[in-house]
Amino acid sequence: MVTLLDECLEVLNDYEKIEDENHKKLEIKFHSLVKFTSWGRINWDILKDNTIIDDIEKLKKNYGSLNFYIIWGEIDLPIIKCEFSNIIDNLDDVLAVSFDTWLLSYDKKIVIEFYHDGEITVGRL
Repeated sequence: MVTLLDECLEVLNDYEKIEDENHKKLEIKFHSLVKFTSWGRINWDILKDNTIIDDIEKLKKNYGSLNFYIIWGEIDLPIIKCEFSNIIDNLDDVLAVSFDTWLLSYDKKIVIEFYHDGEITVGRL
């Protein structure tokens, strides 16, 4: 049986799957950088530099060749490292995997939240 994750990974094609101990370490780093509200959304009130985005394609100019980690709202899913432009080109498949999805560029301290209500927010950590 093919899952939504399998379909996503098939279209991404060029990615690195982060699992096991490295997954746990990255998840701890993510949660140390980003604070969440009680309802599971990034607490944007404590991140001073953030913007609601209406067109994610505009970000490809700035972030296209950067690698981002895809972190889904379900803990049992792997974290995927992939080039931003590849993620955006296959965004429907990426977002279909889980209710909420975050993209993290650990090196550039950028986080993008795809909240389940459709709002996309970009912030600097």
